[in-house]
Amino acid sequence: MFNREKFENLVLYIASRCPDPTRLGAVRLRKILYFADALQYFHTGKPITGATYIKLEGGPVPTELGNALARLEKRGALKVKRDEHPYGYPMVFYYALEEPDIDLFTSTEISRVDRLIAKVCNEYTAAQISDLSHHEAWEAAEIGEELPYHTIFVARSGEITKEDVIWARKRIGRHERASRTMAKA
Repeated sequence: MFNREKFENLVLYIASRCPDPTRLGAVRLRKILYFADALQYFHTGKPITGATYIKLEGGPVPTELGNALARLEKRGALKVKRDEHPYGYPMVFYYALEEPDIDLFTSTEISRVDRLIAKVCNEYTAAQISDLSHHEAWEAAEIGEELPYHTIFVARSGEITKEDVIWARKRIGRHERASRTMAKA
C-alpha cells in the first residue's frame, strides 16, 4: 500500500540530509528511493513507502515522484532548481525548506536511508548508481512495466541455482503470509 505522507517525507528527508545538493540530483534521488524501498522489502517483507516503481531507460522510477515533488514545491516544503550542465544535459537540485516528519519512520528505516544517502551521494556518479539499479529483474522487464518488490530477490549477480529458487520461494511465501496476517489485523 502506497503511503503518500511517508513518501513525501522521505523525499524531504533525503533532500535535507544529502550534504551537497549538487550531489543529489534527479537520478540519485530516484535511486535512493528505489533502493530504500527494495532493501527494506528484502529484509522485512514490507517497503518503506509502498511506491510503485516502473522500468524506464535510466532504471526504476517511482510513479508517484512527479506529483509528490509538485505538492512539496507548491506548499513551500521543497525547492526544485532546474539547470543545465555545461555539456548540455538537464540537471535538477533539491533543497528541503522544511524539516521532514521522521516520526513516521522506524529507526531501522532511517538508518538504512542514511547509509544509502552517504553511499549514493558521496561514492557514486549518477551513471554508476543508475547502472547498479539495472539488475536481472530490471533487464527482464519492458519499458514502462512495473517492477514488483519481490524482484529484489533476483537482483544480484551470478547464476541462479536451484537452492536460490527454493530459498526465494520460501522467503516470498513467508512475506506473503505476513502481509495477509497484517491485512486481517
